[in-house]
Amino acid sequence: MTTKQGNLNSQLEMEYSPFKGFKVFTTLSYNFKIANQNRFLPEALNSNMTEVYSYNDRLNTLYNRNMLSYTTDFGGKHILSGYVFNEAEVSKFQADVMQLTGTPNDQFTSGLGYATSLALGGTLQGLYEKRTLGYAGNITYNYDSKYIVEFSYRLDGTSTTGSANPWSQLPSVGARWNFKNEGFFDSWEFLDFGMIRGSWGKNIVPSGSIYDVYGKYTSDPQTYNNQPSVTLDMTSIPNIELLPQTTTMLNLALEFGFKNGLSFTYENYYKQSDQILRTKSIANINAFGNVNTNETSLVNMGHEFIITYRPRKKGDFSYSFNLNGAFNRDYAAALPDNVRQLLVADNSVYRQSILYRLGINSLSNVLLHYRGVYESDDQVPVNPLTGLRYRVGGSFAEERFFKAGDPIWTDLNGDYILDENDLVIVGNSQPVFTGGFNAFFQYKNWSLNSQFFMTFKRDVLNNALADRLRNYSSPTGTGALVPITDLDVWTTENTKSYYPNVYDFRRYGYIDPFRYDQTLFQEDGSYFKFTTATLAYNFDRDFIRKALGITSARLYISANNIFTISNYSGPDPELVSALGRDSSAGYPNRRSYTLGINVQF
Repeated sequence: MTTKQGNLNSQLEMEYSPFKGFKVFTTLSYNFKIANQNRFLPEALNSNMTEVYSYNDRLNTLYNRNMLSYTTDFGGKHILSGYVFNEAEVSKFQADVMQLTGTPNDQFTSGLGYATSLALGGTLQGLYEKRTLGYAGNITYNYDSKYIVEFSYRLDGTSTTGSANPWSQLPSVGARWNFKNEGFFDSWEFLDFGMIRGSWGKNIVPSGSIYDVYGKYTSDPQTYNNQPSVTLDMTSIPNIELLPQTTTMLNLALEFGFKNGLSFTYENYYKQSDQILRTKSIANINAFGNVNTNETSLVNMGHEFIITYRPRKKGDFSYSFNLNGAFNRDYAAALPDNVRQLLVADNSVYRQSILYRLGINSLSNVLLHYRGVYESDDQVPVNPLTGLRYRVGGSFAEERFFKAGDPIWTDLNGDYILDENDLVIVGNSQPVFTGGFNAFFQYKNWSLNSQFFMTFKRDVLNNALADRLRNYSSPTGTGALVPITDLDVWTTENTKSYYPNVYDFRRYGYIDPFRYDQTLFQEDGSYFKFTTATLAYNFDRDFIRKALGITSARLYISANNIFTISNYSGPDPELVSALGRDSSAGYPNRRSYTLGINVQF
């Protein structure tokens, strides 16, 4: 296998100042990237079928920016500055691949033949050509470094924006008060700096592609008169009213620091993301299957802080600490067609669907409410109208009626039948708090740097444990039957258990006691992790320069993933998906140690 990559960067900048305070600036840059990979697999490594694989892609980006700026001061305390600019960017990407299977042999000594029915190739999805154009202006007023006010305005257009509304207007305003510079704080000698700042503004993130706006033609797998045909892609209907995602941000912050090295930053923010691109199904009488719209909005609000302590070095010993954290909450603010809730169904074997509902967290789990295990048959509820026990929806097969050892799931609608009508909204896959801690110590030439990370109040679905228990549904299958002696599982001798009967495999297909979509496997994924620690020694520069003729040398040993404190029963609460699903696929997050030396000549 051969792999090659190339990257060409070029940039030209020019600046001219005809008089004091006034500048003309222009920049032009071009970036070109290529990558290719060629691979050959002999029969012995590919199920008795040789394979020739070739991939190549190319990306080029052209960017230009022209700006006029002016800065002046008057009265000794007033500074006024402003600028206007325009910028444009053109970016293109294309990737092609060829895969030929079944060549005559492992030796290429003549024309290359292959099994045409297995041949693959062509341009991959992801092909794009994007253009952006923007105009902007800014005015900033500064009075005596105490009061600073800033106004800016942008007008942006992108090639992925529909022709009905090609431009986005993006105003913003910000203000800062350096209260430490006020005269009445002169007596606060312990205060080094202090400020209050706030801002409000909008920006855009281009979303979708030009095909979402104008549609596209594709090669039809069906032929016309035995000839290949090209037809309009009927997957999504073109929408010329598409807009880029717009983010409105409002924040207020307080910053202050003391002369002893302690500083503190607190920020409160409100972030609203509008015009989020989402695909929705439409009636089949439209010929098209879907339409991409900008009808979704999300709100995120929270608090962030940073505490730093870095005292002045005294003698041979110095140290510093840094603690940061963020409390975040997100809410659904608008959904397509003005509905109040939207279920994103999971049609896989996991059936762990997500619900968007106005006013609550945007990524809510939809699960069955697990309440324990039936200790005996007498505990199973009986429908007084029919005399039948609580059962799983479907046929009236005897195996569908609950009995001792089965899970207790809440019958939400009271019909004595377990089905999708009994699902509840529960949990949040997004953490409420995330943060980190860093500690640095230095004594003479020795230094120790350590980092910690923490996540609190996050719901994780432990699919790894579910898989472990589900394997017992087929004792003769290929799934590994990992011992479960560490789990409180129901047996005739242990009826007061936490987990249902794992050995009743004959009824498993009817009851499905260890289904993924239940709160039995939803756990708190909070954790505190000692991430890394590095102990280093820096050799004396004068000594190594004279003795070895080198500029500097550093010897270090580091450890990663040192330990984790968590109540989560799964392998690692950090190795979960963005939606809080833990399948534990692949390799675990291992603990590792590194010994190295850095030498500079």
